[in-house]
Amino acid sequence: MKSLEQMEWKKLFNEFVKKPENSRPCPGEEKVCIRRGVWVPKFLLLKSKNKIIANFIVTAKNSEGMFCPFKFTFFNKHFPVDCVIPTNRDMGRNACPLHANIRRDLKALQKIGIYNDIQLHARSIAGKVPLLE
Repeated sequence: MKSLEQMEWKKLFNEFVKKPENSRPCPGEEKVCIRRGVWVPKFLLLKSKNKIIANFIVTAKNSEGMFCPFKFTFFNKHFPVDCVIPTNRDMGRNACPLHANIRRDLKALQKIGIYNDIQLHARSIAGKVPLLE
């Protein structure tokens, strides 16, 4: 009976960790191996592990009819493997596809002959905007 409860709590905890306010999916085809031969999409945490676990325990206590029999260490031990703390490399790839490929887009516009017009137009607008001091 206890293992069934643990599985239910682990499932609730995994859903809580993957909520948009706690984590976000990694851009691209970034995957993490959770066990031999099983790859799942990578999620980047937006908060620290400790804050997410503490928030889960508080929300479980505040919700009606739910009593969490587990302590902080249980959730720390069973934290989802696919949810990781972002590194500098992960944060550097956090640009949208349009802005990440701006050089390629500018070359394509230059081939068509539009880029020169955009550059002149941007300069004329910039000249009319007063500088902040």
